[in-house]
Amino acid sequence: MSYIDNVLKRIKNSVNYKGETQVKIDGEFYTLKTEFNKPASTEEINVFEQINKIILPVDYKNFLVQHNGAEMYRFVDDDGKITGGGLHLFSLDEISELISKVKDLEPFNGAGILIGHLLEDCYLCIDPVKALRGSLNYLNMLEFVEVLPINYNFERFLEKYVEHNGEVFWH
Repeated sequence: MSYIDNVLKRIKNSVNYKGETQVKIDGEFYTLKTEFNKPASTEEINVFEQINKIILPVDYKNFLVQHNGAEMYRFVDDDGKITGGGLHLFSLDEISELISKVKDLEPFNGAGILIGHLLEDCYLCIDPVKALRGSLNYLNMLEFVEVLPINYNFERFLEKYVEHNGEVFWH
């Protein structure tokens, strides 16, 4: 079992049959919802890499073959409606669409490969140069217009995100 397998297992064990969990944040209890997409095949990942001329990090690929994207730690109101927050990990199709839409737009140019959306205007990005070199710290955070290295790989980021119940920990 890989490291990412253990992280995902911990997430799945923390939610009920509806994908919900109760957490206490600043003295208040909240319901958070997590949903995982169906897996991507190895062939889909290979085609994605070939078309976009990038090589994804192994730990991120290990996530994709289990879940081609996810919605994690989204706030749910008393009526069961999603009210915001959380992490949207993009599917390969969503990433491809974003690559074509934002490749020449500031501040996205130079941020890396956008793989997720957090909070209001915050994106989780893979630095393709660091990832290609085998760096274990290949993730960036694009906050508004600033690209910030956060010194994590995908599986470690996900683990910390879970430990903090979706709260900001990377500053």
